[in-house]
Amino acid sequence: MRLVRVGIGLLALASAGCIAPVMTLVDLSDAEAELAAAKVADAPKWAPYEYTSATLYLHQAKDRLGYSGSYYQDAYEFADKAFDFAKLAKEKAESHPKE
Repeated sequence: MRLVRVGIGLLALASAGCIAPVMTLVDLSDAEAELAAAKVADAPKWAPYEYTSATLYLHQAKDRLGYSGSYYQDAYEFADKAFDFAKLAKEKAESHPKE
């Protein structure tokens, strides 16, 4: 019986450790989608700071995701910042009067 509990405990720990990369991948894909929408809205022209920031944060998030351990938290934070800047860039570009 004790062996079964140990096995269940190890399984729970192993599966909990696998959640961070999955959540980070979801955040990364959300940031990529928002960045693509910002580009369509012509954000590189009308919101260059925000668009460039989003691009660089996304690059850092992908870089950190390549490592394991505590870097997943960094990847999550960079992906979150990339999403926020991309959203801001898109909003700024869409609110700008078109030529």
